[in-house]
Amino acid sequence: MPETRKHRPARHTPATRPDVLAATARRADAIRLRIAGATFTDIGQQLGIDASTAHRDVCRGLTALHDEIREEAAALRALENARLDVLQCGVWEAAISGSIPHLEAVLAIMHTRARLNGLYAPAKIAATDPTGENSYLGMTDHELREAARQVLGLPAQPMEGTAHADKS
Repeated sequence: MPETRKHRPARHTPATRPDVLAATARRADAIRLRIAGATFTDIGQQLGIDASTAHRDVCRGLTALHDEIREEAAALRALENARLDVLQCGVWEAAISGSIPHLEAVLAIMHTRARLNGLYAPAKIAATDPTGENSYLGMTDHELREAARQVLGLPAQPMEGTAHADKS
């Protein structure tokens, strides 16, 4: 007589449980509504949840997207590093044998790898005015107006809120 097995219902992994899938879909809907300009109260009403759950769904959904993007960026960085390895291997022997063009190629590859992996200190950028043409002076608007008056030879004006001399 053949052995019969008891039928067991399929088990879901944590990521494929129906409640998890429903929450993931709801979070995506909440993010779409928020992007469209809906308030958390509006989102809650449209999705049948309260405003605090709508807020939590948007935050958790954005965090999950951020984590996914970070993982994809890490995978891309690993791929680019592997490509640089292949390129460097192709010119390495000639470079260490003294070929200047090959040595320059290796240095360029090393520079690219260091930038890709964030090994250089951040570039310092000088602050400028909104046009980007003039150095930032670190002056308040009032100080700038006073400096302009002096350059133009205009009389100084009293600051707002100060007492004026009586004109009797």
